[in-house]
Amino acid sequence: MAKFVNVSVDFDSEYLTKSIIENITDDETMLKIHELLYEYVEPYVPMESGSMLDGTLIEPDGVTYPGPYAHYMYEGVVYGPNKRIPVVTPSGEIIYAFNSPAGVSKSPTGKLLNYNPRVVYPSLAEALNGVPPYPHPNKHPLATHHWDDAMMIDKGDEFTESVKKVLVERLDKHGG
Repeated sequence: MAKFVNVSVDFDSEYLTKSIIENITDDETMLKIHELLYEYVEPYVPMESGSMLDGTLIEPDGVTYPGPYAHYMYEGVVYGPNKRIPVVTPSGEIIYAFNSPAGVSKSPTGKLLNYNPRVVYPSLAEALNGVPPYPHPNKHPLATHHWDDAMMIDKGDEFTESVKKVLVERLDKHGG
């Protein structure tokens, strides 16, 4: 599924020819713009270990986050069924772990993912071995689903100005 961030930049010039526009939107320029997009969007992308961001591919055609995990995080909807299992830890504390039944197809539950819970509950195996809930390690407190949309709401004007600056620099370089 492709997703695009649309930015409109108006130039007060009547002499921009098709050739000039092609020159200022070449691969080098588009790569700079997508690097900017990544910088602006990054605080809104969920991050625990950093593996999703580490695998991000920034190219002239866009920014691609790796694998089905990224799509799941981007959409922000919990898939299930998920069975809540009470577990008694060796200390006698009751905590809950979640497990999906084997062989059952998952589908959207309609419940949104919580990107910044206060605590994380361990897997069933960890809980049975006495691992207690632990503080959530998300390093991006602004993390949310549809992170590009969230960035555009918060910083869209600033991002658009940054893109305009890149385009004007390219225009100046090409004698526009």
